[in-house]
Amino acid sequence: MIKIFVKATCLLLFVLEISSLSLNAAGPAQATLIPVGDNETVVFYGDSISHMNVYTAIVETFLYTRFPKKNFTCWNFGVSGDTASGGCSRFVRDVSGTKPTLVFVNFGMNDGKYVAFDQAIFDSYVKNQSELAKKIKDLNAREILLTTSPTDPDTHKSKGVYNGTLERFADRMLKLAEELQIPSIDIFHPMLAVQKKLKEKDPSYTWAGDGVHPKASGHLVMAAMIIDRIEAPRGIGRLDINGTDVKASGVTVANVKGPDGLAEFDVTLPFLPFYIPEKTREVLDLLPNLRQLNELTLKVSGLDPKQKYALVSEGKPSSAAFTGAELAEGVDVSLAAGTPWAEQTRKVWDLAKERNKICSEIWHPLWAGEKPAKFSPFIDRMSDESRAKLKDISEKLSAAARVTTFHVALAKSAAGADKRMKSEAK
Repeated sequence: MIKIFVKATCLLLFVLEISSLSLNAAGPAQATLIPVGDNETVVFYGDSISHMNVYTAIVETFLYTRFPKKNFTCWNFGVSGDTASGGCSRFVRDVSGTKPTLVFVNFGMNDGKYVAFDQAIFDSYVKNQSELAKKIKDLNAREILLTTSPTDPDTHKSKGVYNGTLERFADRMLKLAEELQIPSIDIFHPMLAVQKKLKEKDPSYTWAGDGVHPKASGHLVMAAMIIDRIEAPRGIGRLDINGTDVKASGVTVANVKGPDGLAEFDVTLPFLPFYIPEKTREVLDLLPNLRQLNELTLKVSGLDPKQKYALVSEGKPSSAAFTGAELAEGVDVSLAAGTPWAEQTRKVWDLAKERNKICSEIWHPLWAGEKPAKFSPFIDRMSDESRAKLKDISEKLSAAARVTTFHVALAKSAAGADKRMKSEAK
């Protein structure tokens, strides 16, 4: 586990390169952290990449777990094939009735029509994004303008030509955000840089089989760019154990015992780590800022350096095991499989995905195939049964994200240390 710190250091220049791309393109608006209020209705608004509900769900899970005392209502109004023009025309129908306070806008992939740069298409895109920004402002909501993700030049039919179009779109959106004095988050340039790095390591690598829709690891990069801009506590805490002597930073420890020379104690986290799906973790080493946001460090002195140890809760050892040598250096156990906090944050993820599925099943049939002007706001047309279902799942989600106290012990383990970052669930 200690290797992640070494990797993060080695990747510093690469991360600085990504940050430089983002900050230079976006200007002062890009550098501003996005505050989160006590009561937020969050809308993710975009095309099929948003509707896939991967980067959106990661961001949503982050909000719920990082701010357990705040109230969130999240909606995903991504529509396959949509553009800024379509989003502008359906905004009142789809979004206004939810009374949003924070709207993440992600259009652009379809707006360029998958051709080389065309000035008329470009001008229409800018015009529609500007009009959409006005509609959001008229609702007294705050807009966060995202640049679109890039295509994969090896699998997309344009062979990289369309990325030239999307880059000009992205640069203009960052400039538009400055002009309108709204926050922007650059997805395009950092994601392109990560994609390039992955292909340098493995020329056959792709995260978009069709060239357009990123697989889960691409969505993690998108989520990372957003999460890193949210004004939130960085890191969870640290535990230093030496026999029955337990020192804590950021977390609270009580009822320390020392059976068999190994510590046993109650630990209360300030907030849960946010869940990072296992299938996205292949790019986690390229996102050290994301790791640091979740970091829960465990350092244990005086153990047999070759023996493997695991955290035990309610009589169940975690499936993540670490050698005494690794623990002496300090390991990040925030996502260690089988730990009680990892299992709880996975529950938050599952509930968020379920709530989004329910929402989509309710929302799409109300308007699919019809012109936006034909319908009143969809939320006014929801049945009482649908409202009750959403209310129930939302309450369960909020409850699962609340901070709790975990009783854990450190014990010798026969499990393989290589399982430390594995997850039983796909």
